[in-house]
Amino acid sequence: MDISPEGIERGWQPRPGYSNPLQDHIAMSDEPNSWPSSWADKDASWDGNWNGYFGKRTNADQESYFVMDDNTDDGHDFYPDSTDLTRRGLALRVGVRGFQWSNVLAEDLIFWHYDITNEGTTDYQKMIFGMYVDVGVGGQNDSNDDNAFFDLDDDITYSWDTNGTGEGGWGPTGYCGYAFLESPGNPFNGIDDDGDGESGSPNVTSNMLIGEIPDNGLDDNRNGLIDEAELHLGFKYADGEDNNGDGRIDELIDERRDDLIDNDLDWDPEKDDVGADGLPGTADNGEGDGIPTTGEPHFDATDKDESDQIGLTAFDVFYIGTGPAFFRDREIWDRVSTSHFDTQLQNGNIAFLYGSGLFPLKTSLTERFSVCLIFGENKSDIIRNKQTVQRIYDNNYNFARPPDKPNVWATTGDKRVTLYWDDKAEESYDQFSDPPYDFEGYKIYKSTDPGFLDPRIITNAFGEKTLLQPVAQFDIRNDVQGFFPIDYQGVKIYMGDNKGLQHSWTDTDVINGKTYYYAVVSYDRGDEDLNMYPSECSRIIVRDINGNVKLDVNTVEVTPQAPAAGYESAGLQNEIEHISGFATGNLWIDILDPLAVQDNLTFKVSFDDTTHPDTIVYDLMEIGNDDQENTLIKESYYVRGEDFNPLFDGMRLFVFTDSIEWDGHNSGWIAGNANIPIRVEHRYHFPSRREGYPASYEVRFGDPDTSWWFIPRFPVNFSVWDIYDNKKMLFTLEEPDPATRDSSISVGTAPGLEEYLRIIIRDGTIPREIWRIVFLNPLGDEEAILPDDDDILRIQIKTPFRSGDSYRFTTKAARVNQEMAKNNLDQIAVVPNPYVAAARWEPSRLLATGRGERRLFFIHLPTECTIRIFTISGDHVQTIEHSSTILDGSESWDLKSKDGLDVAPGMYIFHIDAPDIGEKIGRFAIIK
Repeated sequence: MDISPEGIERGWQPRPGYSNPLQDHIAMSDEPNSWPSSWADKDASWDGNWNGYFGKRTNADQESYFVMDDNTDDGHDFYPDSTDLTRRGLALRVGVRGFQWSNVLAEDLIFWHYDITNEGTTDYQKMIFGMYVDVGVGGQNDSNDDNAFFDLDDDITYSWDTNGTGEGGWGPTGYCGYAFLESPGNPFNGIDDDGDGESGSPNVTSNMLIGEIPDNGLDDNRNGLIDEAELHLGFKYADGEDNNGDGRIDELIDERRDDLIDNDLDWDPEKDDVGADGLPGTADNGEGDGIPTTGEPHFDATDKDESDQIGLTAFDVFYIGTGPAFFRDREIWDRVSTSHFDTQLQNGNIAFLYGSGLFPLKTSLTERFSVCLIFGENKSDIIRNKQTVQRIYDNNYNFARPPDKPNVWATTGDKRVTLYWDDKAEESYDQFSDPPYDFEGYKIYKSTDPGFLDPRIITNAFGEKTLLQPVAQFDIRNDVQGFFPIDYQGVKIYMGDNKGLQHSWTDTDVINGKTYYYAVVSYDRGDEDLNMYPSECSRIIVRDINGNVKLDVNTVEVTPQAPAAGYESAGLQNEIEHISGFATGNLWIDILDPLAVQDNLTFKVSFDDTTHPDTIVYDLMEIGNDDQENTLIKESYYVRGEDFNPLFDGMRLFVFTDSIEWDGHNSGWIAGNANIPIRVEHRYHFPSRREGYPASYEVRFGDPDTSWWFIPRFPVNFSVWDIYDNKKMLFTLEEPDPATRDSSISVGTAPGLEEYLRIIIRDGTIPREIWRIVFLNPLGDEEAILPDDDDILRIQIKTPFRSGDSYRFTTKAARVNQEMAKNNLDQIAVVPNPYVAAARWEPSRLLATGRGERRLFFIHLPTECTIRIFTISGDHVQTIEHSSTILDGSESWDLKSKDGLDVAPGMYIFHIDAPDIGEKIGRFAIIK
């Protein structure tokens, strides 16, 4: 790079206003903290939104954006902007975007897209866009045995290491390549450079080249074409005629992306009329007006096919050291301006140059080019990946998007890790899919390394590790289950087994003291008709060379430990109290984050009817000291045990309603000596609640009533009561056996002759039998005892929640019981003991060399204590001050002395001093 006398690089430099100035990296779509407070190229309505190429949204799963210019290139006496003489270089502004997808088909690809704008007042008649690439397969110190090949058939350049071994001996190294995709356009030469012009147009012939001076930007022979040359022979050109009879003149001959014309007629008013911000439903400029607006999909800047692209015109490959010097502009120009295509080099340190030109770049105009960085395990893999690249590019940088990432949290305990997450992914919209709301489920990945290498064990037909094996999977109960019908390189993706969605999961297969990484990824259904595989959201964990970990919203890093000595878990002070109503369903509380549970808070759950039959909702309220109600969950309708309710104070409320049915377990004779069994049949189900239904009932003997029917009616020695509303019910007594027909309850003399009660409710003028109570003979030799006065038969009915049902519970925070802590001092220990070379919970080495981190743990400690370590002869080795939450009763030691030196193998004494609790002395050994 050319350096100015002031020591400044004369090249591209980043512009401010496109990232958070307090951070040292570019803006990333999945890191809102990396964005500026206001984007330099957008108005205030974009504040807090991603500055996407296709609007206030991401098009890919992860995107990056930065802007640079050439203002520091002051090595020539040239001033490109007559209105600003401080502007140097060529007054070019470059917007650089990265696009990446997590779909299994696209996970080895990164698209780089460049918008290049002439901000000066100088029109450039001859411009070239180019790019320099130094791949260096195998690492910086293993670049001298690389190979490079330009595949003209697949439009990809790829490099690989000759022996497949990289720096430090690791391998295999794989393949790395670039695909050249989008090129600048030339909308001024009258020639169909990209071959998509209207059918029937005339073609450039050799006679039309006579008198034309190459590359001067002029129509020298006055035939309407500019700089036509041999490379254009056979190309269509504009003749001012409607050659295909569609009413348009020379369409797609010299199309451009700022002419306010939908040149290729692919703007769809049903899908694309979303306004200038690219988002539906915001009512911004142009939304719903029935005409294309700049910023909407498939129109002008957002439609690559509306550019008359000239394509790749030069590819130059060379050994580093024999190629051009980058401070010599003429050398670079000569390399990329001449139309030529090198194909390969072998066994060296190789670099290459792309070139696309010549074309005019007039003032205020923007042209573009894009490439894709592609990786593959081998040649066939990288070629397959190039096919995916082409598919994404052909679809205007669109690809199936996975659902949004869920927000994930974790808590730890003794040999357990609990994950819980929200439901934001379940309403994700993917315009590439049909239907666009195609969320299907969640997968959980677990690993001991941040790159999730542990679960990547599913191989394809070529033996390449392709997919990750989840430790848990939850999917919607629908018609999507089993394996996706289409395989990917011999692997079929498992869609789930209709287990149903969950938003929490506990892993008990963990080791205390060992660090684990988890990711909860959302995935969609894919589309068999479109040959589109299911997509799942990305899981990004970055661990730098210093061991610092940067987590994504759907990933966590946790280390389970035993709790502090004397720990008592959070919970409820008493059972949940049913304070009103008669429902028989269940409520329970799942405590996901014990530290978030506050002490002595009272909550109330109240149910209410809706306007829809058999539909109930409920509210959860916190009851303050003054009985003030603060609603935390309003009108929830999850009554089948779903875990969809939002968290409150580290807890989640579960509700499971009962269906209307006889509860035989809790039914029977509750007073008197009668012993005859019963069978209860549900005869009629009302579609909505009404007086007497659903309810539980009592048959009370000695309380005379009249068996009700049209005719005849007769007196009986009992009555039937709705015990919920304390009202008598209509009933009839049926006595099919003439031998026992006496207007009182008896047992039949034979099967089929049992007596029974019908409980009746009027449905308008129609009497409905809702329950039938059949009286049976006792089993075996037991003699039947018939009911007498004061006997009572309870008919218990399982009853759904309904308006008037309410419940109350009071929380108890987690705490340390000091007396228990004193009693638990004997549990304090060192693990492993003895420590032999390394422990299984120690993290993997980040580098290929070195011993890595060593650790042992003191466990079952009080929350506050001092740990002193001595040699067996009494020499002081180290002092550690332990202070932790009540969930973590452990402290690690890195086996270094107070002087920072590694300790020697041998026997050691530890002394624990916990104020107000007590002391503990023990020993442990370190074995080489």
